[in-house]
Amino acid sequence: MKNYILIAIIFLFLIVLKFFLKRIDSKIIFKWIGRDERYPYSKKERFLTMSEKRFFAMLSQWFGQEYYIFPQIHLSSLININDSEKKQYSYLNKIDRKSVDFALFNKESMLPVIAIELDDYTHKYPRRKERDLFVDSVFKAARLPIIHVSDIDINETKIKEEIELMINERKLSIPNKS
Repeated sequence: MKNYILIAIIFLFLIVLKFFLKRIDSKIIFKWIGRDERYPYSKKERFLTMSEKRFFAMLSQWFGQEYYIFPQIHLSSLININDSEKKQYSYLNKIDRKSVDFALFNKESMLPVIAIELDDYTHKYPRRKERDLFVDSVFKAARLPIIHVSDIDINETKIKEEIELMINERKLSIPNKS
């Protein structure tokens, strides 16, 4: 009989100890190793690829005087979902985790002027092609131009001219508010 009482006391003690250690000790251990178990985040070691960095430098040189250049901008920061749409959140979810490589913003109005995708080899994969078609359709519906640049080494002048042409076409299509 004494053995059963002793086993029950030990069992109860282990349960209390486990509960106590789970609440207190894990915080101490994670703090000691420099990690918080509730926030498993760390700073990215790289924000842009080497090609994106080079292209950002080109865009800055070409358009930095007139436009702000934002890299890695989410579609939900550029595109509105019409309030009258019944499935508003469904449409938002479709664009929520998608981004474009660069967006040029008018320095005066702080409105987007054009989005730019730097297409590397991954854009040849079927899933990526499908994603690109969807993103292009979203931008077309929003009447915001998007351009795909595939090789920044081939002809910088041509790329710059194509972007300028699209920006100028957009300026002509927007009615003057003055």
